Amino acid sequence: VIKKLYLSNNQIGDEGAKIIASFLQSNTTLTMITLDQNEIGSDGEHFLIDAFINNTTLKTLDIAGNKSNGCTILECLVHLRFNTGMTRLTILGRKIEEKIVHQLANALSKNTCITSLDLIGNQINDQILQYFINALRNHKIITSLSFNNNQISYQGAQCLADFLKTRQEMASLSLDNNQITDQGVHYLVDALKTHQKMTSLSLDNNQITDQGAEYLSEMIKNNRTLKILSLRSNKIRRRGGQLIADSLIDNTVYTVNS
Repeated sequence: VIKKLYLSNNQIGDEGAKIIASFLQSNTTLTMITLDQNEIGSDGEHFLIDAFINNTTLKTLDIAGNKSNGCTILECLVHLRFNTGMTRLTILGRKIEEKIVHQLANALSKNTCITSLDLIGNQINDQILQYFINALRNHKIITSLSFNNNQISYQGAQCLADFLKTRQEMASLSLDNNQITDQGVHYLVDALKTHQKMTSLSLDNNQITDQGAEYLSEMIKNNRTLKILSLRSNKIRRRGGQLIADSLIDNTVYTVNS
């Protein structure tokens, strides 16, 4: 019985991927397959996604170096399901399709090893963010989240704030290059005023003005665990800068990047 199948560096393409997907739908013995460098595009990716969603025995998938960006995400999904030694999941610069979002979220909810999740440049909006946050609500060891370079607004920030209120284990949150604005800052500040473990908060380039700086200055006065606060490339002017500076007089544990 074949348990490992190596097909790297061929010309399988989308039609070949369709055939392999059909095979995987009913196969219960294969634990590893390599499909890297095979000219598989988006059509082939979709066939494979459907197959892997229903396949519960495949534990190792190598599908890098193909035409479709989604192949990388598919590989991450398989690793997330079965790699018990993986503590950090990073998906960089790949649009996450709705079909795979649910599968990733479901796999995350069952994974007991991931401590850091970095979803950077994945075109994640507020709704997609909600799927991931719901998946993490019962995940007791996640301590670091990064959603940089996405499409998260103040509503997504509110979702994260609600999550933080119930998750005192969280130590790091990064939302650089989104659009949470002052309203989003307000939600986060409300959650972090009494948070006991958060040590790093990065909100670079989020359209934050002096109003947001005022919210943050109040948090600085009350929160003694946060050590790093990054606010680069926002719209904070002299008044906002002064408010933050004044709040630091009695709190010397901060490093503020602005």
